[in-house]
Amino acid sequence: MLATRFGLRAIGAVHENAFGTMLALKGDVIDLVPLGEAVTEPKTVGPAFLDEAAAFFG
Repeated sequence: MLATRFGLRAIGAVHENAFGTMLALKGDVIDLVPLGEAVTEPKTVGPAFLDEAAAFFG
């Protein structure tokens, strides 16, 4: 369901000519974020995320 929501929002972003942005999940809202804002600092993930990823990628 989340992938479908991202896809629909991406289509909306194209219709809005929102180039130079990316989609971000903020709580339960999929929002547009300027790329410059998205890359200002490194983002880290915790051990729980890595454990979940290991279930898919080993």
